[in-house]
Amino acid sequence: MAIGLHHGHTKAKDLEKKEVAYRRTREFIDQFITRNGTIICKDLLGCDLSAPEGLEIAKANDYHHTRCPKFVRDAAEIVVKLEGRRKV
Repeated sequence: MAIGLHHGHTKAKDLEKKEVAYRRTREFIDQFITRNGTIICKDLLGCDLSAPEGLEIAKANDYHHTRCPKFVRDAAEIVVKLEGRRKV
């Protein structure tokens, strides 16, 4: 969302800005996958939070405090790295 807000187009016909946002998003996704193997939450956690049993596993193992912070930190580091190497 941050990439889209920063680089996204505000006018319907501004295809250049739209392309920049798509390109940067792809770079972000590629780097996140390199670090974590996937961008799919249920694959990152090993359980499906949309299913009651998956949610129970996540709660029982405190994934919101033990696993999720790493993924959020990785995402933030990647965005900072991507934006830091370019003029914005």
